[in-house]
Amino acid sequence: MAEEITLSVMQQLVGDVEDVLQPLLDEFKAETRIQVKLQVLNWSEGMDTLLQTALHGEGVDVSEVGTTWISSFVAMNSLQPIQPADLRVVGFESDYLPGPWNTCKVAGGDQIWAMPWMVGMRVLFYRRDLFEKAGLDPRTAFETYDQFKLTFQALRESGVEYPWAVPTVPTLNTLHYVANWIWSAGGDFVSQDGQKVLFNSPESIAGLKKYYELGRFLPQPAKALDPDHVSDYFWKKGKTAALIGGPWQLPAYEDIALPEVWENLGIVPLPGIAFLGGSDLVIWEHVRNKVAAVRLVGFLTSDRVQKVYAPHVGLYPVRRETLASPQFSEDPVLGELVTRFETGRAYPAVSLWGVIERRLPRTLSDIWQAYLKDPNTDLEALIKTNINALANRLSLILQR
Repeated sequence: MAEEITLSVMQQLVGDVEDVLQPLLDEFKAETRIQVKLQVLNWSEGMDTLLQTALHGEGVDVSEVGTTWISSFVAMNSLQPIQPADLRVVGFESDYLPGPWNTCKVAGGDQIWAMPWMVGMRVLFYRRDLFEKAGLDPRTAFETYDQFKLTFQALRESGVEYPWAVPTVPTLNTLHYVANWIWSAGGDFVSQDGQKVLFNSPESIAGLKKYYELGRFLPQPAKALDPDHVSDYFWKKGKTAALIGGPWQLPAYEDIALPEVWENLGIVPLPGIAFLGGSDLVIWEHVRNKVAAVRLVGFLTSDRVQKVYAPHVGLYPVRRETLASPQFSEDPVLGELVTRFETGRAYPAVSLWGVIERRLPRTLSDIWQAYLKDPNTDLEALIKTNINALANRLSLILQR
């Protein structure tokens, strides 16, 4: 009789994960005699569902989780540690990209609590035809963040009404938008040990200033730009020349994009240090058969599963050998992104991150609202006032 364990994964924006994952799990059963019951959760509800698993110590055995969730589950003593002997099954640090690997440890510790599974990187989508009309070379138009302003100004002078679009209201992805600007200016959100707020450092402020300076190129009125509006301006209306997005979004946008947008779509990396999103796999403390759970994690993170599953959900594999294979490295559209994964960065697994993730987007939106209301305001002073106020409040939390 086959052993049985349960696995929960997240439904991605594209592709039915069950359609591709269940046949792979059937192969796993044939090889190991371990039956895997599959549950599919939504990202919007996943954290709450898994918090219940952590609180009650029962339910699913292995789960896909967001990379920023690890510290919360570790603080609740709800995860099985990945032991040195387990690494012979699931892979060693050298097998994985450094950014995703670091999400599996809590700040200040060496214990591994999860294994990386999938990774994603945001890129710039742009209109090749509009850039050609403006006499711009996309290979140099976005080389630095200082170059962005010159590029968007040239697009505007060529007749593009709204060269640029990003959300100005708080969203789940707000921090993902500004991360590249902050990191590339030498700033950060929080210290690696999680004991000091850094998003108010001079370097972070300088990065944010460059981000907000692009506000004059946004669609108007810009005060209430949410992700749907941003998407519509580019894909459905064809009124903007560039926006930030993820390759996993392309299958969904192919069906709604204007022909002239889709046919002229270009993709380039954001300059500097890339933000790496994605997910990890955890084994819950209450697991009844850890040996079976470790074997399942080893299977899911294997080269053959990563090659099949990652493209289906629009993400990238976290294993170096898989990412370096021709399937990914020689992709005509996205191949140039592959080398960026080695230097990309994920958010640190610190206990304060959940608070930052909830509060900083609201503050960043407040800055947008004030700046868009009065574009002549002293932008740097505005950023400092709002950012320092939040940083001071969060610093008090750290001192408790």
